[in-house]
Amino acid sequence: MLDWDVFTKVVDEAGPSLVRIDFFNYGEAFLHKRAVEMCEYIKTRFPQIYLYTSTNGLALTEEKARRLVHSGIDEVTFSIDGASQETYARYRQRGKFDLAVATLRAMADEKARSGRDVPHLNWRYILFAWNDSDAEMDRARALAAEIGVDRLCWEITDHPEDSFSRRFAPGTPDYERIRFEIWDNSGLGNAIPGATPRAEIDVHTVLPDLPFMTRTSTPVSLTAHITNLSSRPFRAQSDQGDGRRVIRLGAQLTDANGVVINRDHARAWLPVDVGPGRSADVRIDVTAPEKPGRYGLKFDLVSEGIDWFESCGSPTITRGLWVS
Repeated sequence: MLDWDVFTKVVDEAGPSLVRIDFFNYGEAFLHKRAVEMCEYIKTRFPQIYLYTSTNGLALTEEKARRLVHSGIDEVTFSIDGASQETYARYRQRGKFDLAVATLRAMADEKARSGRDVPHLNWRYILFAWNDSDAEMDRARALAAEIGVDRLCWEITDHPEDSFSRRFAPGTPDYERIRFEIWDNSGLGNAIPGATPRAEIDVHTVLPDLPFMTRTSTPVSLTAHITNLSSRPFRAQSDQGDGRRVIRLGAQLTDANGVVINRDHARAWLPVDVGPGRSADVRIDVTAPEKPGRYGLKFDLVSEGIDWFESCGSPTITRGLWVS
């Protein structure tokens, strides 16, 4: 129940130097009657701040949920641990599954209706012994896709002792099956079918397996052919000007054994949005290292500010770079 004047004073003083605000911690932020207004204040005063919140969705009316979409907030996570009232209420006691889903649906609908890129809407689902069946998880997948959620991920816990999902304990075969759909394992993994970003990348050389050859500190212009293997488009730009989640091609510098020396060696913008199943050629300018030797260039796509595609299982490609 933070006092409004204290809140604005803190934001005004700290805002110029902040990159991100997590508008939550323990407890439910939207129990505060002016919480949506607070989000609006932050983004109006300091639009460069990445504003993120997490909610159970129960304290927001539909009107406030839709208003929150227009506040400028960048990301909202809904904690909904089940795909039915029975499984949901075992942990979220006295919670109303239909109400939480209706709030999430209202935000997704308002975002789509107004054509906004943000907020990025996550559904985080803690796995317990009573909600970890294939049937229950598949219901969540289908519902998330139907609503238009950006990301559905599973949360793995090891407590309470008599309740956590032993089926998906780390190291089990079932854990490996959903590894790229787990919240803490990647910023991009997604349990919605086809939504995890995957790409095929090809960088042509004169002959197969022939390395690129150049001199020290010399710029080299290369062309990569990328194909979108997922069901979501790769965004080249953001309508709201948000640099995060824009997709770029990256060339990571490695040694001759494939060990990464510089993960941020070079980047290139996609020339256009690349839809599902579509391809595009991307030109990337790479500068050779100052020291002669045999190196490699490892090509991957990156969702800026979030993660590399490799982190969620997308294949990469490496080409030799011999520097004299």
